[in-house]
Amino acid sequence: MSHSLLRFVQGAMVALLCSNVSVIAKQTADFRIETDVMEAGKAKPIDQSVTLFSGGSAFDYSRETPNRILVVDPINNHIALMDSQRQIQTRINLQQLQSGIESAKNKLLQAEGGPEKIEDAAQTSFDPATGVISIGKRFIRYDAKLQQPASPEFAVQYATFANVSALINASQSRGSAPPPFARLHLNQAIGERESIPSEIKRTVFAGGREVVMVSRIHPTYSLSAAEKKQIEQFNTMLLSFDPVDLATFNR
Repeated sequence: MSHSLLRFVQGAMVALLCSNVSVIAKQTADFRIETDVMEAGKAKPIDQSVTLFSGGSAFDYSRETPNRILVVDPINNHIALMDSQRQIQTRINLQQLQSGIESAKNKLLQAEGGPEKIEDAAQTSFDPATGVISIGKRFIRYDAKLQQPASPEFAVQYATFANVSALINASQSRGSAPPPFARLHLNQAIGERESIPSEIKRTVFAGGREVVMVSRIHPTYSLSAAEKKQIEQFNTMLLSFDPVDLATFNR
């Protein structure tokens, strides 16, 4: 394993295990992120998600499926997936996610072309003139424009959420989504600059085609009274919904 690849894997693990938990615990502030995801060249989003940050936790849901809520709680070292229609939840320890990414990495390293894909995911460049970070070249490429948050603490909390979200999305996609390694490396590069993205363009190169998706990230550095009430409801769900295993939750 090359030194750059080893640094990437180690960096992703550190980020995944929330090395910034102490910072999050001491410096938390309420804010929201709205994310629009669309096909390149299209104006209408195919998905819109809302992420509310409060007390060190992140509460995320899609406007398309608002009954499915992801709760990232790095201070208590777990995440929760909740379904408000079925009134059930499942919890996953962050160490389980670490094991998942380690297993996925080992499997990919043993597959044909796998080492090249992981090595490619560690390729990073930054254009100071445009402020764009680029990750990857041959298989999956991310190009991210950055914005400076109102305070570095917002960047810490967003980076932690973005890492967990990337792994959950990959694990829930049943093989249809690209591996999360390049996105984890992107999150790390953005976090090192104490920034959050304003736009992320993801290009997947497959079969001579380029599939391009664009995400636009809109932060608001406060929460409305209605959003604070919504977080109270989410916390009530965490206390009252029946716990189930992940397989049952995904049925």
